[in-house]
Amino acid sequence: MYAIVFWDRSLRHKRSLKEAARHEQGRKKKAEIIKPQIGNRQKETDMFKNLKIRSKLYVSFALVLLLTIIVSVFSIFQLQKANDNLKNLIDEAVATDRSLSAIRIATNRAAKFVRDMCITGKVTSQDKQSVEEELAELDVNVQILYNTNVVDDSQVAEYEKAINVWREDANSIIAQIERGDIDGAADSIIN
Repeated sequence: MYAIVFWDRSLRHKRSLKEAARHEQGRKKKAEIIKPQIGNRQKETDMFKNLKIRSKLYVSFALVLLLTIIVSVFSIFQLQKANDNLKNLIDEAVATDRSLSAIRIATNRAAKFVRDMCITGKVTSQDKQSVEEELAELDVNVQILYNTNVVDDSQVAEYEKAINVWREDANSIIAQIERGDIDGAADSIIN
């Protein structure tokens, strides 16, 4: 009886092995059907799975290092671009500020020379030349204002118009002094 039980168990075992083999073959067929859909991604994953832990760590670290380098280089270029833009803005703003200051100073100097002419009652060639130099400096600085992009051209044109009105007034006052109309020149300076 013992032999029959053993023979029966071994038979069952053989059947279960055959069923397991059939089951495995069916699973492989299903895997083959699914594999072509996955394609290269499956091969890449298998390749990464076949690597040793040491190699996986090296590859992972290399990827992180590569991404860090890419981000760093991109950031450096963006910071350089921002720095250049800021430098241009500051340079133009400083040039505009200097030009406006030079215009105010030249206008005040020219006005001082015209006032001195009115006080003394005579127009010397040196005073007249000094006024002309200051007026020429005004023209140079107005052109600098036009060349910078800080102040709108319409505002610069309006400023230039005001300077030209003042220039005409100064020339009119000098002409009154040359004619001997000191009181009229003084009234023009006051008003």
